[in-house]
Amino acid sequence: MRGEIESLTGRMNYLNQSVEMSTITVNVMEPAPIAGEGWGITDALREAAAGFIGSVNGLIVFTGYILPIVVFIALIVLLARWAKRKVLPWLKQ
Repeated sequence: MRGEIESLTGRMNYLNQSVEMSTITVNVMEPAPIAGEGWGITDALREAAAGFIGSVNGLIVFTGYILPIVVFIALIVLLARWAKRKVLPWLKQ
């Protein structure tokens, strides 16, 4: 019991020293100004075009990820249909 108390006391002392030695880093950044340049119709159209291109890019990446999965599932479905038509009647005989 006494050994446990001494162990816990030592651990508390270690943690207290660690807290005293710790460093906190804070980065403060000023946000970009809201008012000013960049509020014209040209800038709005440019941002809309960039957003559209980003959306199309996302769809292309999504298609690249999903296409192999769809092909794999389609092959499994076709194989299952073929097995149901050809193999299962043969097994019933």
